[in-house]
Amino acid sequence: MSDHDQWTDASSAIAKGLAGVVVDTTSISKVVVSFLGTEDAASENVGERERLAAALRLTALLPTVIAAAMRRRRGLDPIAYAEHGFDASTFAARVVTSTGSDMYSAITAAIGALKGRLHGGANEAVMHTMLEIGDPERAAAWVAETLAARRKVMGFGHRVYRDGDSRVPTMKAALDEVAAVTGEQRWVRMYDALAAAMAERTGIAPNLDFPAGPAYYLMGLDIEMFTPIFVMSRITGWTAHIAEQSAANALIRPLSEYRGVDQRPVPATRH
Repeated sequence: MSDHDQWTDASSAIAKGLAGVVVDTTSISKVVVSFLGTEDAASENVGERERLAAALRLTALLPTVIAAAMRRRRGLDPIAYAEHGFDASTFAARVVTSTGSDMYSAITAAIGALKGRLHGGANEAVMHTMLEIGDPERAAAWVAETLAARRKVMGFGHRVYRDGDSRVPTMKAALDEVAAVTGEQRWVRMYDALAAAMAERTGIAPNLDFPAGPAYYLMGLDIEMFTPIFVMSRITGWTAHIAEQSAANALIRPLSEYRGVDQRPVPATRH
C-alpha cells in the first residue's frame, strides 16, 4: 500500500471515529495524534528517515482531522499561525524528544501545552471576553473592573515581544478587511476600545491573539476551532524542532531549587 493510500485510509478512519465525540477539538487532536502513533509501525524507530515520514504524515492528516471536527460540530458530514521561537508547546515537544521518545508522543505533549489558555487558548479567551462585554461602549469600564479585581486581560502582552507584537499590524489589517467584507464593525470597535483602555491604564500592547480572535469569529469559525487551527499550523515547526533536537540530542532535565522548610530530624522509632 502506498503512503497516499495509507494516509487516505487513516483520514477516513479518523473521520468516522469522530462521530458522536463530545470533547473539545484540541483534546480530539491529542487523541488522534496518539492514535496515529499506534497505526505507524515505524513510530518506535526514531531515526532521521522515520522522523521525516512521521512529520509529513502529521502535516498531511491534522488539517483533515480538524476540518472534520468542525463539520461534525455543525452537523455536517466530515470531509496562520506558524510556530516561532521557543514557546511552551515547542519546549514540551523538545523535552519529550530529548528522552528518546517518538515524534507522535512529542507532538501529543505539544498539543497539550498549546491547549492552555495562557498559550494557544488565548485567542478563544479573547473572543469570549468580547462576547461577554457585548457593547464597545462598555469596554473601558470592563477593563477598569477587571484590572481592579486583579484578573488577567487576555490578548495583551508577550513574553518575548516586550515593545509590541510585530505580527499584530498584519493580523489587525486582516480583521479590518474581514469586517469590511462582512459589514460587521462591532468587533473592530471593540478591539479599538479595549486596546485604548489597556494602553491608558497599563501601557501593555495587544499580542497576536487579540486581533486573531475576532478575525476568526467574523470568518464564521466556531470559537472552539481557534486553537486547533493553531495546532495544524504549528505541525511543521514542531516537527522541525523535533528533528533538530534529535540530531544533536541531550536529555533536557532542568534543576529545581527547594524553598520549603529547613531540614527536620525524623525521630527513630522502635518496633
